Amino acid sequence: MHSNASTPDHQCPTPRRGSAVEHITVGDPSVLRHRRSGTLVHVVQRLQRSRRKGARLPAHTVVVSRPTKWGNPHSLDLGRVEAVRRYRDDLLAGRLDITVAHVRNELRGRDLACYCPLDEPCHADVLIEVANGQPSAGVV
Repeated sequence: MHSNASTPDHQCPTPRRGSAVEHITVGDPSVLRHRRSGTLVHVVQRLQRSRRKGARLPAHTVVVSRPTKWGNPHSLDLGRVEAVRRYRDDLLAGRLDITVAHVRNELRGRDLACYCPLDEPCHADVLIEVANGQPSAGVV
């Protein structure tokens, strides 16, 4: 499960002492530094959209909520787990207007935002996994 927006489970776990990677704070909680090379690496994360007046998302975040081309066409009346499972199955089987190639080309390395609670499954987790080849704890 996702604990909060700054440390989603699909990030690397907290590095052990002597690890080659360390979490650093540079204004973005999703940045890691490789200790040997010093390279900064952005770790993709799912963010929760807000309807609050003045709420903003970080730059370069892609909104994937329902009215966008990335939105999940399956009703949440099915239950969140089932709706996400069907989205995943349909995406991988080529039954959506978007393809796996679209996801990889347009979403790789990008943070994604949806209205789903961070501690519940979301189709954005599926998009993150497909785009970046990294499993997400929220993926069903």
